[in-house]
Amino acid sequence: MSDARLNLITLLIFCCVFALVLAIAAWQKARRYRQQREQRWQQVLKEVSPTAAEITSDSILRDEVTTPFMRVPMLGRALAILWAQSAC
Repeated sequence: MSDARLNLITLLIFCCVFALVLAIAAWQKARRYRQQREQRWQQVLKEVSPTAAEITSDSILRDEVTTPFMRVPMLGRALAILWAQSAC
């Protein structure tokens, strides 16, 4: 084998290993970001979901607590109000 061919093969192997390392790093970063996002959603849902005391209360707003659209992000309150108005 000539020196040029050996250098080319070495360069090709180096580039492949380097690309593999970068791909693994990107995959791990995306996985970590996805886990953080899922944990944040779980935290938000835990903060937003009504507690047992709120569900069993005898307040006049009890019907709004059980509307099916209440947990929709950002539009949930408006959809719950529309649902309650259409039920009357």
